[in-house]
Amino acid sequence: MQDNALLSLHRGEQGRITRIDAPELEMALLKMGICVGDQVSFAGAAPLNDPVSIRVHRTKLLMRREDASHIWINRE
Repeated sequence: MQDNALLSLHRGEQGRITRIDAPELEMALLKMGICVGDQVSFAGAAPLNDPVSIRVHRTKLLMRREDASHIWINRE
């Protein structure tokens, strides 16, 4: 399977995190219990497309579009 950017998902689509290519972001997500291998779904974006909303472990998480661009997934 090919890696896709998390931002390539449409609302309601989901995938599994394959890599996070920003060490600081990866550490921040790990502190929240989110790591490579976790399933995520794209919940939407604010009216001006920033921030974006993802759902992980039944939790909705808002993050800047810039940060989300460093998360790569395999679609499911």
